[in-house]
Amino acid sequence: MKTFRDELVEYKTQFKWFILIISLFFAVITGRFFYLQIIKGEEFERLSTINYIGKDRILPRRGLIKDRFGEVLARNIDTYNLTAIPHYVKEPDREVAALSNMLELGSGEAMEILFKVIENRKGENRFNKIVLKKNLVSTYCPYDKTGLLFDQQTKKMFCTECGRRFIDERAVILSHLHELPGFNVEASLTRYYPPGELTAHVTGYMNEVNKEDLGKTGDEYLSGDLTGRTGIEKYFEKILRGLTGEEMFVKDARGARINPAFLPEPFISMKAVEAIEGKPVTLTLDFMLQAAAAEAIRNYKSGAVVVLEANTGRILAMYSKPSFNPNFLFSPGETKNDNPIYSPKMNKSLVSYPPGSTYKIVTALAGLMDGYITPKTVFTCPGFYEFKGRKFKCYNRGGHGKVDLIEAISQSCDVYFYKLGEIIGIDRLAGYAADYFGFGAHTGIELKESVGRIPTKDWHDKHSIGGFQPGFSLNSAVGQGDVKVTPLQLARGYAAFVNGGKLFKTKIVEKVGDDSPSGNHFIPEVEREISIPEEFMEPLLSGLFKAVNDKDGTAFESRIKEIPFAGKTGTAEAKEFRKDADQSVRDWLLLDHAWFVGYAPAKNPEIVVVVFIEHGGTGGKISAPATRKIIEYYYANRIDFLELEEEDFSEVTE
Repeated sequence: MKTFRDELVEYKTQFKWFILIISLFFAVITGRFFYLQIIKGEEFERLSTINYIGKDRILPRRGLIKDRFGEVLARNIDTYNLTAIPHYVKEPDREVAALSNMLELGSGEAMEILFKVIENRKGENRFNKIVLKKNLVSTYCPYDKTGLLFDQQTKKMFCTECGRRFIDERAVILSHLHELPGFNVEASLTRYYPPGELTAHVTGYMNEVNKEDLGKTGDEYLSGDLTGRTGIEKYFEKILRGLTGEEMFVKDARGARINPAFLPEPFISMKAVEAIEGKPVTLTLDFMLQAAAAEAIRNYKSGAVVVLEANTGRILAMYSKPSFNPNFLFSPGETKNDNPIYSPKMNKSLVSYPPGSTYKIVTALAGLMDGYITPKTVFTCPGFYEFKGRKFKCYNRGGHGKVDLIEAISQSCDVYFYKLGEIIGIDRLAGYAADYFGFGAHTGIELKESVGRIPTKDWHDKHSIGGFQPGFSLNSAVGQGDVKVTPLQLARGYAAFVNGGKLFKTKIVEKVGDDSPSGNHFIPEVEREISIPEEFMEPLLSGLFKAVNDKDGTAFESRIKEIPFAGKTGTAEAKEFRKDADQSVRDWLLLDHAWFVGYAPAKNPEIVVVVFIEHGGTGGKISAPATRKIIEYYYANRIDFLELEEEDFSEVTE
């Protein structure tokens, strides 16, 4: 039986254990507090300031587009956007009013900014960034991308191109940014095309992605991103764009980013994924030759020029008129282009038109190859050819009299080829056009192009009212009716004819990437080779030579004595009527298309030049002189000027 003393001892023992446990508990609590407050206090104090963890996409610099000599045709310029995150905007009325004064905004735009900020201050979108104003005025003119200069007298920036004056919006906002919590100025990139209109159809242009684009690309693009819309910008979009990077960041309660150096783990270990810059694309174009092409047709409303290397398929120049300035397309000063009836955004080098008499070389070759004529075959031209009760007129209403094949080519006698077309038939003509000249098919260029049309009996049976009619063969023989080719197809076809029979795939890209061996460099690619007997080539080449260099030739006034070249004129009937056009346009639409395809020098040609003037008149008077200017420029400025004598071309003329 326990005594009182025993119970007291037991009680004291239990009390000691209780005191010990309590003491240990408070020791642990005190130790934890010491650890949290003293040892980790500073770290947790920094953690307590973290209000938001986010990430930003880092858009890569887009690859340059250059000509074959390194002239930059498309590059990037730095621009700046005013952004806001609504959650951090504490006094929207005051801050927006301040911004309105700084940027000299009108009340409408200021109210719109205010509305966007207030609307998004609460709810799940409060941390989403809003772009309030793109392209703040800073270094470049927002209208034409020209570099701005500072006027000490007025304390404003001014543009030497358009004459406008601006405040430096970026500098003003940055100097007051500490007064504008929630707002920020962020760097961006935009595309600038130094040549403006001169190469617009080739380089193309960019604009913002739309819903359709976003649906196709997944998360690769976000709203507001730019994408190539036409030309090289579109075709090489993935290569030029590069790869997007990513930057992680944390913000405090005021919305300010916290310096990563002051962040504890795990935030200090957050690493950015670097953006990978897009690869440059070098074109086969010669910028200065492109300028010469534009100058050669500057007096005409609409047309196109193609200059092709005869022995490689390289496109040295490709100009379409009228053009457009891609730097103006999406600027605040966007203006209407020329009359849309002239289709300024259409690359006419790659659009098909009736080729007129330039097509007669197909008919002549078919007649020789199939044995229907010899070079000495003579037809009489009284100025028309009567076929099944209808008169098919020659452009020379008085007639050419008796002409052989060479004279028919050089003088472009329509009657000779009407008769020949009737004998050959439309299907055989179509076969030679496709097989020997590549007409009716893609040329291989990296841009979107028309394939044209080379009609056959079957085509007419399907598409012409009443089906095929025998007279269609006569129209096809002189490049009229439903025959259509593009200026580039015509250049490629003639190149194959004069270079020994190699039908090259045409290319406008010299290389992709830098100069390293791994870069994708241009390699001439022969689609197929054609064979024409020498006894047929000689008269055909002689006819083309005399078209330019014989006094009776249709392009004699455009000859160059120092550089004898050869070629073929073309005048294609193309009357149109458009109800809403004014009288000047209606008069223009009544004119014929003017063509000339020439190659230089006439012996061992290096280049083929095609000049097409839409509703320009006659090929001999309009397009041939323009071709002469381009050939003169090429030899005077790109290689040693050739001092050639006419006897050097005796093999061609005999």
